[in-house]
This record gives sequence, C-alpha cells and structure tokens, in this order.
Amino acid sequence: MHITQDYSQYSDPQLHNLYRQIDPQSNPEQYAAVQQEIARRVANPKPYEPRGFRAMLLGIIGLFCSVCCPPVGFLSGLAAYVIADGALKLLKASNITEGKELSLVRIGRMCGIIAMVLAGFFQICILIYNQMR
Repeated sequence: MHITQDYSQYSDPQLHNLYRQIDPQSNPEQYAAVQQEIARRVANPKPYEPRGFRAMLLGIIGLFCSVCCPPVGFLSGLAAYVIADGALKLLKASNITEGKELSLVRIGRMCGIIAMVLAGFFQICILIYNQMR
C-alpha cells in the first residue's frame, strides 16, 4: 500500500516529518513501518469527543460570575474560549459544517469572549471605585 504525498490528511506532525525524511531506498524497513502507522491512523482516526455543552456551560457561568466575582468570571470565560477553540479546530478538521455540536461550540466561544470582556470591565470598575474611596 502506497501512501500519497498529501501530508495534510495525517494528524501527527512528527509522523509527517519522519515520513518526509526517510529515504525508501536506503531504509526500506523503517519506510514501510511509517507507512503502516500512517495507514493505521488514517483508517482508525480518534473519534471526536463532544465538547460543545461543556464550553457553553463554562461560558454562561463566566457571564454570571463576571458581575459578582470578575476573576472567576474571567477564568471561566477563558476556559470556555480555549475548549471551544480547540473543538472548533477539530470540527473543521472533521469537515463538520452544521449541527447541534457546532452551534454549542460557537455559543460557548462567544459567551467566553463576552465573559472575559465583562470581567475585565467590572474589575476595572471595582479598582476605580476602590481608588475613589
């Protein structure tokens, strides 16, 4: 089985680099082993774990906590953003362009961004208020 030279479909950059560096004439055993590993990973990709609800929940918690406790709101919003951003990259790699999971991820990402902005704003307001007292 010959693997195509399109490295974009393989998920592991170290495997890409190894595949590019191996010369099939000088080291055929290692070349065949890398080809088999690539074929195994292409045939059995890691399944996508749903993360949309987790990102949305953290984003909503961040929105509520931004008003009463800005540091907790900021951290919760940051966690929602990081989780949602990673999930969006995985969904794009899986060519998923619609559906409930994608909507939850986008909502979680936006809630995370808004929570971080609100937390920063309220933290600045608290600092100004404490300086005026």
